[in-house]
Amino acid sequence: MKCRAVLGAIGAATLCLIGSLNANDAAEAALKPISKSISKSALSTALKPARGSVLSAQACSLHKLQAATSGFTGEHLTTLDTALWFFGGMTEDGKPVSASNPALPSHCIVTGVIGAHTGDPDSGSGPTQYGNHFRLRIPLYWNGRFFFQGGGGNNGSVGNAIGMLKDGQNALPQGYVVVAQDSGHVGRDAAFSLDRKAYTDFAYQAVHDATLITKAIVKTYAGRAPDYSYFVGCSNGGRETMVSAQRYADFDGVVAGDPGFAIYDQWVQNLAMLQIVSKVSGTPAGMVPTDTSKAYSDDQLAYVAEHFMNQCDRLDGLADGLMSNYRACKATPADYKDLLCKKDGGDSDNARCLNATQINGLERIYAGIFSQRQADLSRLSARQYRTRPARNLSRHL
Repeated sequence: MKCRAVLGAIGAATLCLIGSLNANDAAEAALKPISKSISKSALSTALKPARGSVLSAQACSLHKLQAATSGFTGEHLTTLDTALWFFGGMTEDGKPVSASNPALPSHCIVTGVIGAHTGDPDSGSGPTQYGNHFRLRIPLYWNGRFFFQGGGGNNGSVGNAIGMLKDGQNALPQGYVVVAQDSGHVGRDAAFSLDRKAYTDFAYQAVHDATLITKAIVKTYAGRAPDYSYFVGCSNGGRETMVSAQRYADFDGVVAGDPGFAIYDQWVQNLAMLQIVSKVSGTPAGMVPTDTSKAYSDDQLAYVAEHFMNQCDRLDGLADGLMSNYRACKATPADYKDLLCKKDGGDSDNARCLNATQINGLERIYAGIFSQRQADLSRLSARQYRTRPARNLSRHL
């Protein structure tokens, strides 16, 4: 596998070229859909299917496509829910065309679930339902290529499967088969990790299984397998991309944007922040927070952001509205006093000022996560505690 760093329309990314595919051809094929360096007209010309196929709408049959999954059993047992034909020229929801809601070409939409099962946690009304839900779109005019759309966050929802890219282009209208999946569970809650299969699906298995099964569906539909396969993802989708490239030979090229590898650390960080804002919002101790929106108003968050932008913008040598040298930007007791309302002992008479509870929460957020062991060993003063960079708590758990 050959990998190289690229900087394109999706930001920092890593392009990996796998197998015997010519590196230059694969790089061109994978990067053209997301490149800002060529014009839209050139992009349109470059991405016309070189060996395109006109597929049949009649092949969009639930019964016929279900037969394509008959060889997948056990944990890979697949049930198709729908196989519907979409007539092109309109948006999926019927609303006006926009960058985020493009007009789609004629295509077959296939949805289904792989490996449906139940497991922990028990919600009180029974065990949780799991399974890798997917959405597959097979265009009428197929360029012979397969595009896997990565997820994001903790996944838990199926992407739109149009191959949306940050330069405004979409893979589906360019003739790609596009697939997206939810990584084996529904919802963003990390409680799915209590189920071993659901956790394994999220970690790496769901992408691989969805790739094999949807390629089988495509082969049944089109009469041939894809010529080339690509994976494009960002954040957790970038992580999925890199893990897939390391574990399997499913793709000829991948583009991994800002891959989020430290998932466990992110969860610990999220839980710590939730504890803080829950207290600020007035959630009673021992109660599960259901709404923390009142912890800080949007106006107050903007006020805090403006304060630190004014303090730290010039630290990179240029006052341009970008805080590029953010590591040098440290919150100090003087900053908190500037933001604290005068009635609470601070210096601010701005209508957006923060009260004492909110300032305490802000201090804890900016301090980062500390274990008790770190605090005891370091004997940190109040000032040191507030201004020291955040540490990794997970190594002490």
